[in-house]
Amino acid sequence: MDEVSIQIRGTADVTARTEIGDVPISGIPIDVTSSLKGIGAFKHEAELSNVSVTGSGGQDGNEYIVSPLTTTLENPSNISLSTVDVSLGVMFEGTQIGRAVINVGFAST
Repeated sequence: MDEVSIQIRGTADVTARTEIGDVPISGIPIDVTSSLKGIGAFKHEAELSNVSVTGSGGQDGNEYIVSPLTTTLENPSNISLSTVDVSLGVMFEGTQIGRAVINVGFAST
């Protein structure tokens, strides 16, 4: 899908970071129709670098592997987000074999 139309309604609470400190702002009303262009596909490409396997975890250390890497995804949308927790499906030959969890340092520009 190249584009999808979305309707967002509700309220948002934010914290504005200023030189004098954080300022909480509550109950900002939202009622907007917008569209997203291609954000779900990331142009069907991902750039991976600095890949290594540094350990394992979970019960008895056999539930997942720890593999730090650098990933670049192209965002063709005009919407940018910053976050600290991202979970993506891991696919192999069309079958989902697990999830990749990115929990630090994610930001888009």
